[in-house]
Amino acid sequence: MEGRKQGSWFMMDNTYTIQHEISPGGSYNTGDMHEFEITADNTALITIYEPVLADLSSIGGPSEGYLLDSIFQEISISTGEVLFEWSAHSHVPVANTFWTTELCRDDSNSAFNGCGHHEYSAFDFYHLNSVEKDEQGNYLICGRNVHTVSYINGQTGEIIWNLGGPSNEFQDLSDGGATNFTWQHHARWYEYGRGISLFDNGGSTIESASESRGMIIDLDIDRRTATSRVSYYHPQQMTSLSQGDVQILEDTGNVFIGWGRSAAITEFSFEGEVLCDARFGASVYFAFGPVTSYRAFRHSWVGKPTTQPSIIVVDDSIYVSWNGATEVSKWQLEGADEDEDEDGQDLEFDIISQSFRDGFETEIRISTQDQYAFVRLVALDAEGGVLGISEVIECDIGIEWITPMMIVIITSIGMIVGFSATLAIAAALYRRRKRKQEVRNDYELLTGGDILDGEGRAARSLMIPGG
Repeated sequence: MEGRKQGSWFMMDNTYTIQHEISPGGSYNTGDMHEFEITADNTALITIYEPVLADLSSIGGPSEGYLLDSIFQEISISTGEVLFEWSAHSHVPVANTFWTTELCRDDSNSAFNGCGHHEYSAFDFYHLNSVEKDEQGNYLICGRNVHTVSYINGQTGEIIWNLGGPSNEFQDLSDGGATNFTWQHHARWYEYGRGISLFDNGGSTIESASESRGMIIDLDIDRRTATSRVSYYHPQQMTSLSQGDVQILEDTGNVFIGWGRSAAITEFSFEGEVLCDARFGASVYFAFGPVTSYRAFRHSWVGKPTTQPSIIVVDDSIYVSWNGATEVSKWQLEGADEDEDEDGQDLEFDIISQSFRDGFETEIRISTQDQYAFVRLVALDAEGGVLGISEVIECDIGIEWITPMMIVIITSIGMIVGFSATLAIAAALYRRRKRKQEVRNDYELLTGGDILDGEGRAARSLMIPGG
């Protein structure tokens, strides 16, 4: 996802009706898209990116420059009150960053890649991309550009410990395999206090990686030791230069990974066996990111939109879809006669057919015998209950109801009739010409002119050859 995605957050119920709009508190105008997490206390965790004046000389930047500070807030969903706020710039040295000024640009359209000379091109030293509140009331956060996962005191804001990066406090018992993650995303507790999961990009848009991975890391907090328990690699050595997440499925313990900038999702057994792998974009374009998913999750969801199903008639087919509806099992096609109601209101519909839902959009073929002036589609659940009804649309029962095979048959019949008529005319002309020729051979006019009989009629005399 290129560019700074700024705005506010909307919470919807399962009818997709907006219940809450959440915006940052204090002096901040907009929030940042990198995190929105609902806590066990029914509060919201959000992120904010804010340009601030800072000394960037430690990284080769201006001494009076601009830094893009990473901030998170915990906000009451019901009142909008800010319950807690933390700033990376207030707790993390700028020199801890792995982001470079060598490829930076002072361009207002170059989000997250500014050199720090102007407010619109502030230097993104930390890049906060995930926040989670635990049972102790503290926060687990992930700083991509410092290669660090940090644990924040929920009362004072002080950093309790750092895992990875230049301020790492943990002894790596896996020969570097537990703390060598880079440009990572989505740090989450796994078995609170015992381990964490995260997505290790292993590279970025300025530093390529050989392979990205999902990770589960065991932690001994008291002894400050870290051990890599499992690493999950894509079966085709996937590299994702940005975004991505790891989800531990509660019902099975399986691990579900979204590959971020690379448009793919994979489900693994906890031990690492690939159970399912799918893509929603062409792999040849993964490096360019035209199709991405910041995070991907697997959850049970029942969606019951208040909108109507969408339908359209094309030739002899009806296409139907209902965005957000999860419980549709069948589509019931119904038709009404034109003479029942001229304006299409209060029509009495007949059931024409039923078709199983076939993916997001279902094609329903129209029989040429079912010629109705109006049609609609009814969404049915698995028990046959009505979920929703589409708009009533008027059908042209003329040419649009003729199938391609009927067109071929009608055309063929026309050609045969035309050819037969041509043959009949030709035969009639031939017979007429033949009869005229026979008359000329049998009779010949008298050379002396016409002789009238007694009644004044012209008479012909048979000429005798040689006479």
